[in-house]
Amino acid sequence: MRNAAVPATNTATTGQTNGQTTGQATGQAQATAKKNEPSADEQYGVLIARGVMALNNGQPKQAEEFFVKARKFKPHGIDAAIGQLRAAWTNTAMRGRVSKDMRKLATRKDVTARQAWDIAMFAHTKMGDDDLARKMITRVQKLDPAFAKRTGASALLKQLK
Repeated sequence: MRNAAVPATNTATTGQTNGQTTGQATGQAQATAKKNEPSADEQYGVLIARGVMALNNGQPKQAEEFFVKARKFKPHGIDAAIGQLRAAWTNTAMRGRVSKDMRKLATRKDVTARQAWDIAMFAHTKMGDDDLARKMITRVQKLDPAFAKRTGASALLKQLK
């Protein structure tokens, strides 16, 4: 018995495969590639994570590069701003500016509890600004009481008074 005949297509001459035009096939391939491509939020998150890892490994210049790239995906991103300021702190000549910018960042209405905690820890441990640290810990307690409890915010607040 003969196999069922499968019609042959010559894509070189017809520009079609399985009933699709080359343009349709290309459009589908591009759509699939876009689906597999990380979103701007995902790319932002990856760059923030890489920046934090670089900071933790004592590589502030590399960290700065990651945070700058992250801001291309989210120009007003608080995590990138905090990261850039943390990286800049290693340059002693920049510390006055960093302190000023961190205080300004702390006033933003869209700071989350975790970000407020990050600012508080930086203010306390690096800047020596316990007043800012107290304000941010109080903000953490208001924004997310469960997070505040997990981090021991109340105990730290008592120590800072």
